Amino acid sequence: MSPTTFLASVSLLLAISLPAAETRMVPFLIPSVGDFPDAVNVSWLNHRPAGKHGFVKVRDGHFVLGNGERIRFLGGGLIRAACFPSHEQATALAKRLGATGFNLVRVHHIDTSYAPKGFWDPAFKDKHHLDAGQLERFDFLVNALRKEGVYLNINLHVSRTFTEADGFPEAKKLPGMGKGVTIFLPRMIELQKSYARDLLTHLNPYTGKRYVDSPALAAVETNNENSLLGLVVPGKLPRLPDRYEKVLTGHWNRWLAKRCGDSAAVNRRWSGVNEPPGEELLTNATFTKGSEHWTGESPEVMTMARADGIANGKPALHIRCLKPGKLAWTMQMHQIGLELKDGKPYTFHFQMRSAKPAKVQTVARLDHAHPESGRFEVVGLNRPFQVGPEWQDYSFTFLARKPRGKGNRIGFTFPNQKGEFWLANTSLKPGGRIGGITPGESLEAGTIRRPLGIAESTAAQWRDWIACVCEIESTYFAEMRRFLKEDLGVKCPVIGSQVSYGGIYGALREGTMDYGDMHAYWQHPRFLGRAWDMRNWRVANTPMVDAPERSTLARLARHRL
Repeated sequence: MSPTTFLASVSLLLAISLPAAETRMVPFLIPSVGDFPDAVNVSWLNHRPAGKHGFVKVRDGHFVLGNGERIRFLGGGLIRAACFPSHEQATALAKRLGATGFNLVRVHHIDTSYAPKGFWDPAFKDKHHLDAGQLERFDFLVNALRKEGVYLNINLHVSRTFTEADGFPEAKKLPGMGKGVTIFLPRMIELQKSYARDLLTHLNPYTGKRYVDSPALAAVETNNENSLLGLVVPGKLPRLPDRYEKVLTGHWNRWLAKRCGDSAAVNRRWSGVNEPPGEELLTNATFTKGSEHWTGESPEVMTMARADGIANGKPALHIRCLKPGKLAWTMQMHQIGLELKDGKPYTFHFQMRSAKPAKVQTVARLDHAHPESGRFEVVGLNRPFQVGPEWQDYSFTFLARKPRGKGNRIGFTFPNQKGEFWLANTSLKPGGRIGGITPGESLEAGTIRRPLGIAESTAAQWRDWIACVCEIESTYFAEMRRFLKEDLGVKCPVIGSQVSYGGIYGALREGTMDYGDMHAYWQHPRFLGRAWDMRNWRVANTPMVDAPERSTLARLARHRL
């Protein structure tokens, strides 16, 4: 009797043995430790050891083994410290996974921390040196999994945050976990290669093979959920410290030089807009009337009051965030009822300082939820900026994009934590300069700065920048794949990142890899305050069948390559 026939027979017997009126659920018990009962032990689904039939490959859109047999993976993830268990724990875990029918484990976030939670040796300040004890435990776990027919999916760069000890001054001003910057900063790319070499060419004493030579290694992921384009498009990559911004500027100017030749050609290509300033649109722009005409979203946790004579002798608005609110966007203030015209430039100017350094977001959006999307759509400006104890002047010029008559607002979102800010001399006027080369910059000198957002560029300028970013990203992922395959000798399938990271370009990028990887979670936990706050989160209790268009299967299907 085949396994399929056996399972079907058991199901039929169970079905006909229960009385028709019986509605009580039958307990399905899985022991926390020890062997599984035969009825629920499906370890026979796995061939042992993993890799016995040769290396996993991709053929005609399917995973196949070295003997040509197709294989389908059912897996789970091990994260951080879970990837470095004791020998006893590793053996028990491997048996448990095999008994439940798992045949793949994704090792994730192993590059985050120092031992005992991660791979890095705490004897060094940098994150260049693998801890010998952690490596030994990892080797043992991998072999234990292999024995139970469980393959390995190694994620290389996940959440490794580079520091000054790694050779990156002002590292705290870079995006967390190296998002975006690991794709174009040369030293970060070299350190990624070094880490991959140290891990994948290491000889596992328990398997007797280097990881690159082990047929139990089913997949290697280069850079988890990471796309430079994915930061650029929504305007989430602010100006970086000069030493890092210059690298991007270099890429940008070289890209332009290949296509334009000189500054005059760039200006003709971009067709910039430059309109004189119009009448002031804000009411009580200098806070002579305190907070009048300015609205705070959550007065119970954020107060606004006039402070006299502290901004060059002029009044300012003192904003006090008393305690974290329930939602990440709790600390908002804005002026509503503004009339903006589609496609017209506007310049928003203000002065601000804070008690402590912080990142603030300035945004122009609808006053009310859009009737079709149900969202308070952004209508142009959407920029993060750094603020500190000293007064600073800020000026942002943007093109209004799909505003709704007089139903628009402009303002700020402060960090959802206790803090103090002072705002002075605000101004919002029609007019300003958009697109074209900024005075003082030139292609000949290689100093044309990148645009920071779609609303701050002409369409032609933004298209060029997006094309440049796609080229930067393609070059990085292609080089990493070449390095893994050719220099290190990785024989299993390799991917870049997840297909959905980088919009439609993500599909084009991953189409050059060995297979597509997608992340789709039904009702992923929502963190209402700060990210990953284990004390303040929710999971919506709604069935997937009621929202088929948003289901995990639909999302995965939309990204099939």
